Amino acid sequence: MIFPPFLQKGDLVAAISPSGCVDETALSAGVEILKSWELKVKLGKHALIKSGRFAGTSSQRLADLQSALDDPKIKAIFCNRGGFGISHLLDRIDWSGFLKNPKWIIGYSDLTALHFAVQKQGVASIHAMMTAALAKEEALTSLPLLRSFLFGTNAEWSFPITKYDLPGNTTGQMVGGNLSLITHLIGTKDFYLPNGSFLLIEEVGEPMYKIDRMLWQLKRAGVFDNLSGLLLGYFTNISEQKDYSESLEELILNLVKEYKLPVFFGFPSGHEFPHYPVIMGAQAEIKVIENIAYLVFKK
Repeated sequence: MIFPPFLQKGDLVAAISPSGCVDETALSAGVEILKSWELKVKLGKHALIKSGRFAGTSSQRLADLQSALDDPKIKAIFCNRGGFGISHLLDRIDWSGFLKNPKWIIGYSDLTALHFAVQKQGVASIHAMMTAALAKEEALTSLPLLRSFLFGTNAEWSFPITKYDLPGNTTGQMVGGNLSLITHLIGTKDFYLPNGSFLLIEEVGEPMYKIDRMLWQLKRAGVFDNLSGLLLGYFTNISEQKDYSESLEELILNLVKEYKLPVFFGFPSGHEFPHYPVIMGAQAEIKVIENIAYLVFKK
């Protein structure tokens, strides 16, 4: 797996909107955060267009993404927000310029599909906060984490063991992201799941029965068969849990109990804060010391 060069002060980065439309005030504030890190920011030509729920037509969004991928001066691509829309673009991306000059791609949620496509090209990427969220007050404690990650000064996080965890030391290639998008990718050319993968899953705004259904699809598709571990991020605003006699954690544990996997709940990643960045495609190791899990990414 290729690691793009980590950022340095003065580098040029792109801020593009390949999915949902973006609030101008939030985007401008996020761009100012990046500039405060002594980065130069090139805003996508169509980044602030609104076409229904999307940031422009699929052709406009693709043009901004392709331009950022092709430009050798750009050292990282920040996706401005998720929503939905990246799937419209995946089959039309030309990766040749990007592969000559790999760069970090940063995003999560809908951008899960882009992460899978990037890993299929053999390049690591970063599952992390997006531009329009960087200036939120609740993001303040997460900003140093992302900055240190991007500048290559820290690639290790710690988080407490919960009562539901099935802890154990394990190593595997980190993959995953949003559960809906992972399920959506199964059967496509961009689905990427090497043997021994360490799978991260997070979700937002779904009823319990849909989460149940999606997890069963992962199971029946063989996703859990050869994992080295399962890492559960935030499951935010989950509705209709009263219709189940078991908690979300119990549902997941019952679903994967036959695999004897290390399972960790409550990893700070997804649609809440703090939001820890994750290097997708990297070899990741979990070490458990007493009641603390340490997640280390090998550069």
